[in-house]
This record gives sequence, structure tokens and C-alpha cells, in this order.
Amino acid sequence: MFKNIKPGICFLTGVAIFFPFLFTSNLIIRSVFVFIVIILNILTERRFRILPNILLLLAIMIANIYPPDGKVYFEVGHFYITQGAIFSGLKKTLLLIGSVYISRFSVRKELVFPGKTGALFYRIFFYFEKLTELNLKFNKNIIEQIDFKLIEIEKSTSIDHAGKTKNHSFNIKPGLKQILFFIIINLIFWGLFIGSY
Repeated sequence: MFKNIKPGICFLTGVAIFFPFLFTSNLIIRSVFVFIVIILNILTERRFRILPNILLLLAIMIANIYPPDGKVYFEVGHFYITQGAIFSGLKKTLLLIGSVYISRFSVRKELVFPGKTGALFYRIFFYFEKLTELNLKFNKNIIEQIDFKLIEIEKSTSIDHAGKTKNHSFNIKPGLKQILFFIIINLIFWGLFIGSY
């Protein structure tokens, strides 16, 4: 079922759930939202890698160490690891990771809007999906790797042909299962968001 969800349904679902995800102030609920979105990506065969997320978490935590705020948990050299730093770091990390995975779930290269504007969006979605699939090797020049990937994508002919096919359009025509999927995901997100206030 999840593999056959239409790109239009994924897009509408992502747009609908982004508001409660973005504006929730509850750290636990935001964590649940991120977990659900990651599961949705895995079920729809989108790649999930845990190491980049852990590195991102550590980088944001380190960036939030100074100035110290709240209860001190422990000390590393001249730096104090405080409650405020940990919670602030977690909140920012979850916001960033969740936003990325909502985007990855919502935006697919098969999604094409009608007209010239639709063709432009198609190219944007195509590049976005290809770049998020990029496996960066941190022991090599990252900018060079991204540049190489962009050139590789630009040379690909699939972007010109796929955007013109009638099969890839915003014509949703969802079945009952896809409508139920959209409703259930929205009920979970909006229910938790409203219930947190």
C-alpha cells in the first residue's frame, strides 16, 4: 500500500502536517512527529541513514553549549553541559531533521504540476530528490562531490523525458486506502498538536 501512494497524496499530506510539526512547542510530541515521518519515509522506500542525523545532533548540541543556561549536568574542560543547552539543541535538531524528512516524503520527482510552472517545479523536485540521495564521503572534498553530482544529474536525459509523460502528473484520483492514509496521518498530527495545548 505505502509503495503505491500517489505523489500528489504525499505532497498534500506533507503540506498538511508541516504546520502542526513546525509550531508544536512540546519536545516529546515533536519527537513523535519526527519518528512518524521517518517511518513514512522508510515505508515508501525513501532512504534513511542514522549516522548523519547523529552527527547533526552532536554539531547542534555543541553549538548550543555557550552561553550556559539552566542546570549544569556535567563539565567538559571549561565548557558546561547544561539543561538549557541540551533541550535547545534537541529542539533545533528535531526541527531540522523533521523538516528534511517531511520534504523528502512530500517532494518526489514523479510529481508534476500542469503548465510551464509545473515543468519548472518538476525540475526542482527532480534535483531535490537526487541531491538528498547523495552519499557524501566526509574524508573527501564535499563541495567537489556535490558539484560532480550536479553535473551528473544535468547530463541525465531522464529529466527531460519524465517531465513530459502523461503518467506523471498532479492528477491524484486517490483510492479509498489513500484517502484513509491522508486522513489518519492528519488526525494523528493535528490531534497531538491540538491536544498539547
